[in-house]
This record gives sequence, C-alpha cells and structure tokens, in this order.
Amino acid sequence: MPIFYHTCLYSASFLCGIALVFGAGVLGCNLARNFFCAGKDVTLLARGAWGESIQKNGLRIKDKFSPRMSVSRIPVVTELKAEDKYDVIFVVLRYGTSDLMRTTAKTPNVG
Repeated sequence: MPIFYHTCLYSASFLCGIALVFGAGVLGCNLARNFFCAGKDVTLLARGAWGESIQKNGLRIKDKFSPRMSVSRIPVVTELKAEDKYDVIFVVLRYGTSDLMRTTAKTPNVG
C-alpha cells in the first residue's frame, strides 16, 4: 500500500480519477480546496446548513497570510448514493464520528 505525504498529495499524479472528500470540517475543506485548485476532479460531502452554504456561496477560505478570501465552486453532495462511484475516498472525520460514516456510506462507492 503506497503512503502519500501531504506535501505531494496535491500535485500527485496518482489522483487522476474522481475523488470524494468525506467530511467538510477544517481539514476536509482544505483538502478538497487544494485538490480542486490543482485541477483534480474532487467532490466534497457536506451535510446540513454547512453543505447548503457551500453549494450556494462556494467554499470560502480566508488565508492566514493573505487578506484575500478564496472562493472555490467545489461540487458538493449531501449523501452517498448507490450509483455514485469514486476512484478514491478521503475520510476526514473527527475522532468518535465513525458512526456518521457507517450511516452515510451504506454501500461501497469505490470502483
């Protein structure tokens, strides 16, 4: 099993298919935004009001070192459907929230 470090993830040629970032917290949003900005085919799974906000307004991230706000129109889904297929799924969840993944991801979606 290959190991990828965060410094090579965003420009890595291994991600040439469709990716899903499962989790729209701070880390998940940054991961999805960085893949998106690198031209990768990425979708973000975000639920509730936060998911609706990203769908409506785009993913807005303020850079710590710059006064500007980046806005990325990343595709967002609120649930996994049986017909959804991804080449890779990045699970970015807080410790203790694995029940959320079990209830949301009822079927295998990696093909």
